[in-house]
Amino acid sequence: MLYMVVMAVVAILVAVFALQNTMVVELSFLTWTFTTNLVVVIVGSAIAGMIIASLWGLKLKAQHMWRNMKKNSEISGLEDERALLRKKVQELTDANAKLLQAQTAVNAAEAQVKDAAGAAEHAAKDAAAATAPKA
Repeated sequence: MLYMVVMAVVAILVAVFALQNTMVVELSFLTWTFTTNLVVVIVGSAIAGMIIASLWGLKLKAQHMWRNMKKNSEISGLEDERALLRKKVQELTDANAKLLQAQTAVNAAEAQVKDAAGAAEHAAKDAAAATAPKA
């Protein structure tokens, strides 16, 4: 909104300036010479300035849109990579849980083997003690 107000004030100032300077002037450009009203020169210069500023603004807008497209593409790629990494993390977590279960089962089996070996050794000692002659 402020931009529009400033542009309106500038346009009014240019128009007032042009209307107050209505004399005829001679213009030279390279080999050509023109005689015209100063109002035409002032308004023409203002219009040329607006066109140049608009083209520059259009260029900046196009650059901004191009950067946004590149950034959005990069964001999309990073989101895809993030999804793949989350999937890998989940797979590794599941594999780790399975390994922990297997390790627990192995530890339980080892404990059973030790218990069984201990019971067998204890039974063998008891049997040997029972069959040994008493003196």
